[in-house]
Order: sequence, then structure tokens, then C-alpha cells
Amino acid sequence: APPPNTAQYDQAMNLMGRAQYDEASAAFRAYADANPGDTDLSPQAIYWVANISFIRQDYAPAARTFAEVIKKYPKSTRAPDAMLKLAQSFMGMGQKQEGCTTLGLIKSKYPNASPQTLGQAASLRKTACSK
Repeated sequence: APPPNTAQYDQAMNLMGRAQYDEASAAFRAYADANPGDTDLSPQAIYWVANISFIRQDYAPAARTFAEVIKKYPKSTRAPDAMLKLAQSFMGMGQKQEGCTTLGLIKSKYPNASPQTLGQAASLRKTACSK
């Protein structure tokens, strides 16, 4: 297979940096769809599609797309972050139970996640999920 055209990914990042979210989201999605075998940038691209929805407080599509990162690229460095953001998306939709369950799974599923991600998950769980 030809190497992925990373210029398309760079262009998407550039659009995002200029807060052109519709265009950035479409460009990230196009990159991920064209390069499913790119386990480095494609999960990042899908993560950014999800994050754009999240920024807009559009939590249902955000949750779906963060879940897609975890499902398609479970070994990606983005997967633990996606799982944290998935939990936050559930919370944003008022689905506290799902959010808390998801937060509780992050550490067992991704013991090697960054301390920052694990710390955020633990503190959110403490504030949002304790009875």
C-alpha cells in the first residue's frame, strides 16, 4: 500500500488551529477513511473528529466517535484519552451511570495510560460518581 498522504492530516490540523471546525472535521474523517491501516494518525484523526463534536457540546456524536477510536484502534496511544472523553460525553448527555462505569474501566483496560489521563479519570470519578 502507498504511504498515507499525511499532508491531508496536516491540513486538517491547520484548519482546526484556525477554529474552522466543519472543514477540519471533514478533513480528519476523510484522512481516517482513506487510511484505515495507519495506526498512528488515523486514530488521532478520529479522536479529533470526536473532540470537535465534544467542544461543541454535541455529546451524542462525540460519544459515538470516541467509542470508534477505542473499537478500531484499541492499542492506540489515543485510546485511553478517548475513553476518558467518552465518559465525559456520557456525563454531558446526563448518562451518569454510563459515564461512571466508563471511568471505572479506564485503569484496568489501560494500565499504561499517561498519569495525566489516569489522574483526570480518578478525580472526575471522585467528584462526579461518589454517592
